[in-house]
Amino acid sequence: MRNMLKIETVALVACLAAATGAGVALGGSVDDEFAFASGLVTYEPSFPEYAQKVVDGLLRKDPGLQERAKIVRAEILMKQRKFDEVEQLLSEMGADNPKAQAISLGLGWNYFAIGQMDKAKEKYEAFFRQYEGRTPEDPDVKLRYRDAAFRYAQMLEMGGDFAGASACYKRVEDIEENKQIKRSMMLSRAQMLVKAAEQKGGDEKNKLLDEAVKLCKDLQWGGLDLQFVDSVVVMANVELARGNKAGARKVLEDNMDIIKPVDDQLEQSGMPMKDSPMAGARSLNGRLLREEADAAAGEGREADAEELYKRALKEYYNVFVKYGDSSWGPTAGIQAKEIKGILENKYGRTVKINLPDSLAGQAAGTEFMMADNLFRQGKYGEAASEYVRVLGQFPEAGELSVSAVAQLVQCYMNLDNDLYAKMAANYLGERFGQKSEIPAKGLAAAGAMYEKKSKGAGVSAEDAQRYASMSKYLFDRYLKYCPGDAQAGNILSWLAAQAEKAGNQAEADAYLAKIITDYPNDKNFTLALSKRAWKAYADGNYGEAIEGMKRYIAETPASPNKAQAMFALGDCQRAEKNYTAAVKEFKGLVDALTPEGNPYGTSTEEVARNQKLLEQARFYMAFCMSRIEMPDEAKAKALKQQAVKLLGSFLADYPQTSLGAKALNLMGALQMATGDAGANETYAKLAREYPDTEEGKHAQYARINGALELGQYAQADEALDSMLADAKHYSVEEFMRVGQAMEGKQRWAGAAKAFKQAVDREGELSGRSEKEQRAVMERSLYGLGEAQYELGDAATALQTLNELMRRWPASGMFFKAKFIQARAAKASGDKTSALLALKDIFSRASEAELVNDAKLIYASLLLEGDDPQQPAALAVYKGMEYFGSQTMKGDTERKQIAEGILAAMKLGEEMGRWSDVLESCETYLKLFPTGAEVKNVQTLKMRAAANAASEVATDAAPTPGSEG
Repeated sequence: MRNMLKIETVALVACLAAATGAGVALGGSVDDEFAFASGLVTYEPSFPEYAQKVVDGLLRKDPGLQERAKIVRAEILMKQRKFDEVEQLLSEMGADNPKAQAISLGLGWNYFAIGQMDKAKEKYEAFFRQYEGRTPEDPDVKLRYRDAAFRYAQMLEMGGDFAGASACYKRVEDIEENKQIKRSMMLSRAQMLVKAAEQKGGDEKNKLLDEAVKLCKDLQWGGLDLQFVDSVVVMANVELARGNKAGARKVLEDNMDIIKPVDDQLEQSGMPMKDSPMAGARSLNGRLLREEADAAAGEGREADAEELYKRALKEYYNVFVKYGDSSWGPTAGIQAKEIKGILENKYGRTVKINLPDSLAGQAAGTEFMMADNLFRQGKYGEAASEYVRVLGQFPEAGELSVSAVAQLVQCYMNLDNDLYAKMAANYLGERFGQKSEIPAKGLAAAGAMYEKKSKGAGVSAEDAQRYASMSKYLFDRYLKYCPGDAQAGNILSWLAAQAEKAGNQAEADAYLAKIITDYPNDKNFTLALSKRAWKAYADGNYGEAIEGMKRYIAETPASPNKAQAMFALGDCQRAEKNYTAAVKEFKGLVDALTPEGNPYGTSTEEVARNQKLLEQARFYMAFCMSRIEMPDEAKAKALKQQAVKLLGSFLADYPQTSLGAKALNLMGALQMATGDAGANETYAKLAREYPDTEEGKHAQYARINGALELGQYAQADEALDSMLADAKHYSVEEFMRVGQAMEGKQRWAGAAKAFKQAVDREGELSGRSEKEQRAVMERSLYGLGEAQYELGDAATALQTLNELMRRWPASGMFFKAKFIQARAAKASGDKTSALLALKDIFSRASEAELVNDAKLIYASLLLEGDDPQQPAALAVYKGMEYFGSQTMKGDTERKQIAEGILAAMKLGEEMGRWSDVLESCETYLKLFPTGAEVKNVQTLKMRAAANAASEVATDAAPTPGSEG
C-alpha cells in the first residue's frame, strides 16, 4: 500500500504542474503549455481532443514546435493503443532525438500496463543507458525522466530485481527538487537494498546492507519526519538480515521513544494510521517474538515459549486493531489468530481477543478494494498489478479471491495480453472451478467478451481471428473446469451454432456430442441428439446416428422430416447389419406412407418426395429380410422366399425403378439359395433389361458370386459351366473375377477353369494399355498357378508361376507366388528350385510373418532327400525359438513360432539331443501356457529332463580303469 502512496505522491506533483499549466495555458511558458497538454492525455479522466487543440494552438503560434508536438500526438496514439503507429513515429524520428526518447518512455509504460514486460524493459533500459551518469536537459525528456525512473523502479521491484529498483529510485532522487520526495526515494532505496541483500551472501550481502545503513543514517541526520522513523524500521530489518535478531529488537526498543510520538501525533491530527511507522515496528517485533517462541518450544522450554507467544500476540493484535488498513494489518491479524490457537490448544490458555474466522476475508476485502476501484476506472494495467499483489497474500480468501482472479482475466483481456489471460483463466478454473459459481460466470463472460471483440468495428482480420481463438479457448476452459454449471448446455449449443456458422462442422459435432454424453437431462439434449444424428448419418457413422434418430422420431410429430428420419434410422440399422431392426423400421415407414392423405406430407412436392422414400423403403425392407440369419433352415428358407415375394411386388409396382437391376440381382441370388428354378430366368431378365448396368453386364458373375456367398457351390459350378459354354459373350475380365470369386471360396477346380480361360484369351487385351493388360494377366497367372498347385498338379503350377515371375519379376504378387513356387518345387522333388525361391523371399522380405513362413518351409526342405541335414534344420527351428519368440506380435506370428518350437522338439528327440528338447519344452510352456500341445509338451519335458540328466551322469562317470 505504501508503494501505491508513493506513486500517487509523484503523480500528484505532476498533476499540480499540469493544473498550474492550465492556469497559464494562454500566456504561460511553452514548457508549461506542453506539460498541460500531456497531462490532459495521460491522467484520468483523459481529454485527448482538448490536448490536441492546445497543441494546435501552440503550432499556430510557432510552427517550429512540430517535434515537441509529436510527443503529445504519440501520447494520444498510446491512449488509443495504436502502438504500431507510435513505433513507426519513433523510427522516423531516430533514437538520438530527445523527443523520440520522451515518446519511448511513454511507450515503455504502456507496454508495461498491458503486460508486455519484455518490450517495456527494453524501452526503459535503452533510455536510461543514454543518461548513465548524467541527467537530461531537454525539457520534454526532463519532464518525463523522473516519472519514468519511478515507474521503472516499481516494475523492477515487482519483478524481484531489488538492486535495479534501488538504482532507479536513485535516479528520481537525483533529479527531484522536492525535499520530501527526495527523502522518500532514499527510504525506498534503503528498503530495496535490504531486500537485495537477502538474495545475496558473503561480502556482496554485507556491502548492500552497509549501503542501506548509510542511507538510513543520512535520513536521520535530515530531521525528524515519517522517513526518519521508517528508516529505524529499515535498520532493524538490516540487523535481521545479518542474522542478529537481538540487534533488530534493540534497534526497535532504542528508538521506540521516537516512533511513539510520531504515532501519537498522527492519531491526534486525525491522519490515516495506516501511514504510521509504528505498524511496521510492532509487526517486526511480533515476528521476532514469534520466532523466539517457536525456537523455545522446539527446545522444550515451554514456560519461556508461552510467555513469548503472549508477547508476540500482543504486538500482532495491536497492529491488526489499530493499523488494520495498513500493509501490515492483514498479515498481523492472521499471525495473531495463529498464535491465539497455539495458546489455547497447546497451553490451555483462554485468549479473550476477537479474531473471527472471517479474518482473512475481512483483511482481503480491504486489500482487494483498491484493485476493484482501479478495475472499475478502466485502469486495467494498474488493477492487474494490484490483484496479483493481493492474491499473493490472500490466495484463498473465499469468494473475494475467486472474484479477483475472474476480474484479472478481464484485465488481461482489456490489455490485449492473451498469454496472461490464459494463465489467469486456467488458475481460476483449476483452483476454484469446483468451489464456487464465480469461475463459471467469469470464464463464460470473458469468452463472450472476446467473441464480441472479434466482431467489433474496425478490428483487423488478424485481431478478429485472435479474439475468436481466445473466446473459444476460454469457453473450453469453462467446459473443462465448470462442467456442472447450469448454463453449460446453453453454452455448448451456442458454441456448436457458432462453429457451424464458421463452417467448422467437426468442432460443432464435438460440442453437440458433449451435450449428448455429459448433459442427458439438459433442455438442449434432444436438439443436440438430432443434429448430431443427422451429421453422423451424413458422415456414415451409422452406429452413432441410431440413438439420436430414435429419440428424434419418438419426440417429433408426423412431418416430411420425420419420414426422412424414419428412413435414415432403417438405413443406419441396415448399415450396422442389424437386419431385423432394419426390417422393422422400413416396414414402419411403408405402413406410414402407403395410405393416401397421410400426415407426413401435404404439398405436392412433399408427397412426391415421400413416394420416393416409400419406393426405397420397400426395396430395402426386402433386402434386409434376405440378410437375416436364422438357425432353423426351414424358417430361414421361408424368410428368403418372403423377400423374393416382396421383390416381385416391388418390381411390379415400380417397373421403371432405378433399383430394378439391384432388385433382380438380389432376387436371383435368393432364388438360387432356395432352389427356385426361376433363378435362371431372373438372371436372364437382368442381362436383357439392364445390359448397361454393372449387374446386367455381370449377371452370370453375380449368379456365381451370389451362389458362392450363400454356399450353393453346385449352382456356382453349373453357372460357370454355362459361361464356358458361351465364353465368347463374356470378357477376359469377367473370367478373371469369376476365378477370384472361386479362389476366395477355395473352389480350386472352378478357379482353374476361369483363370485358364482368361490366360488363354490374352490376345483380346491387345488394344488395352500395358497397365490394364498387366492388371488382368498378372492376377490370372497367379490365380491359375495357385489353383493348379492346390489341385495337386505341382509341376504345371511351377511352370505357370515361373512364367509370371519371368514377365513381372517385381510383381505385386511376388511373395505369394514365391511361396507357392517353393512348395510346388518341393512337391515336384526339385529341391534346388525350392531353395532358390526361398532365397528370393529371404533377400526381400522384412515382415516377420513372411520370414517365419519361409523358415518353416526351408527347414522342412533340409530334412528331405537321401542326405537330410538335421543339425541345420534344428538350427533354423532353434533360431525361431530364440529370436522370433522375442519379437512376435499377433496370432499369426505366435502360431508360426509355436510350430517352429514343436518342430525343434520333434527333431531334437529324433537326434537324441535331449538338452535341446528340454530347452524347447520350457520355452513353449513359458510362451504358450494354454497352447493345444501343453499336455504333450509337459510329458515330453519329463522324459527329456530324465534323458538329459542321464547324459550328464554319463559324461561325468570315470572311464574303466581310471580309478587307480
